[in-house]
Amino acid sequence: MPTEGLIRVRCLSNAEYLTFDRQSSRLTESFFHLVVNDFYWAKPDLEHGMWRVWDLSGQDYLYPERYFERAAD
Repeated sequence: MPTEGLIRVRCLSNAEYLTFDRQSSRLTESFFHLVVNDFYWAKPDLEHGMWRVWDLSGQDYLYPERYFERAAD
C-alpha cells in the first residue's frame, strides 16, 4: 500500500461507536478490529470529521478522531 500523503497514527481506543447507514437510514453499531497502541496509516476525512484508517489488509475504514493520536516522527 502506498503511504504517500498518509499520516501515521497510534490507536487509543477500540470501543464500538454508532454510524449512520445511508442506505437504511438507521444508526448502526460499528466495530472493526483495532489494536490499542498499534500504529496505522490514516488521513483526516474532513467531510465526516473522522479519520480514514487503513488496516493491515489494505482496507480503509472511518473511525472517530478521538480514537487516535498522531504518532511522533
